[in-house]
Amino acid sequence: MRRTLAIAILLALVACTRAVVPMATQTSPQEPTSTPLVEPSPTPHPTATPFPVGPGDVESQASEVPEATSTPIRVNPGLSFSLIVREIGEIPAYDRDDWRHWIDEDGDCQNARGEVLIGESRVPVSFDGCRVVSGDWLGLYTDTVVTSASSLDIDHMVPLSNAHRSGGWTWDSDKKREYANDLDDPDHLIAVTAGANRSKGDKGPEEWKPPDATYWCEYAIDWARIKQTWNLSVTQAEFNALVLMVTTCDVPVGLTIATDSGPVAIPSTPTPVQPTVTSTVMLTQPVSNCDPSYPTVCIPRFPPDLDCGEIRFRRFQVTGRDPHGFDRDRNGIGCES
Repeated sequence: MRRTLAIAILLALVACTRAVVPMATQTSPQEPTSTPLVEPSPTPHPTATPFPVGPGDVESQASEVPEATSTPIRVNPGLSFSLIVREIGEIPAYDRDDWRHWIDEDGDCQNARGEVLIGESRVPVSFDGCRVVSGDWLGLYTDTVVTSASSLDIDHMVPLSNAHRSGGWTWDSDKKREYANDLDDPDHLIAVTAGANRSKGDKGPEEWKPPDATYWCEYAIDWARIKQTWNLSVTQAEFNALVLMVTTCDVPVGLTIATDSGPVAIPSTPTPVQPTVTSTVMLTQPVSNCDPSYPTVCIPRFPPDLDCGEIRFRRFQVTGRDPHGFDRDRNGIGCES
C-alpha cells in the first residue's frame, strides 16, 4: 500500500515538472529564435531645440545663413564726435600750479606718472624705491623704443594750458586736479619721448602733429574724444586740422560741430565771422555709380591744402562744390585713381 502511494506521488511530481519546463524554455535566451534581417537605419542628425521663449526674448532657431544683402555702411558711433567750435577770447591767465599733478590717488607709492610708466611698459619695470627707472616703452609720437624712464615725459594728450583755453579756466580746483591726473582714459596720459613732448608744448593739432604720420589717425581720435568728454571747445583751425588727420584712418571717422552752450569769453579783438564746416568725413549710402566694395565717404569741405595724395580713401562721393578738383571727370566720385 505504501509502495503504491509513493509511486503515485512520484508520477504526479514528474507530470508537474513536464508542465513547467516548456514555459521556462520559451523565454530562455539560449533558445534560438527566427528573427528577420533588417537593414540598419541611418542615425538621424541632431536638431536644434529652441530654449523656452519668454516675453521680450528672441527665439533661437536653426536656419540657413541668408545671402548677403547690400546694406548701407554707417559710421561706428564710437568714432563719431561732436565738437564745440569757439574762438578764444579774453580769459584769465593760465597758471600751471592750479592744475595739481602728479598725485598718488590710491596711496600705493606710485603717483600718476609712475602709474602710466608701469601700465605702458611692455615688460615689468624696475624701481629705485618708488621711482620707476627702466622698462620697455614705445614712444608713440616718434615710433621709437625707450628703455630708460628718465628719457620719457608723461604727456597730456590735450595739454593743460590748451584745456584751460578751451573752457577749463572755468573749472574749480578739484576738477582741474582730476583732469591733470586722469588715469581712467588710457589715452589721456601717455608716455612719449621728452624731445617730442617739448616740441609739442601746448600746441593743438593745427600747429603740431606727431612726426610719425602713421599715428595721426589715433592722435586725432584721442584728441577729439577727450575734448568731447570734458566738454572742451576747439578752434576752427583746430577742427580743420582734425578733419585732415582723420582722413588717414583706415576706418571712417565722423566729426561734426555741436551747438555751443558753454561759457563765452570776451573777444580780445573783433574778428570777422568765418564760415564753419557743418559736416566732414561721414559715411553715406553707396551711390549708384560707385563700386559698393569701396568705402563711400561724403566730404563737402576739406582744408584748403588737401589733395588726393593725402587721402587714404579712394572713390568717395563728392557733393556740392569741388574746389580741390577731386572729381575731375565730374561723375560724382572723387580720387578714383
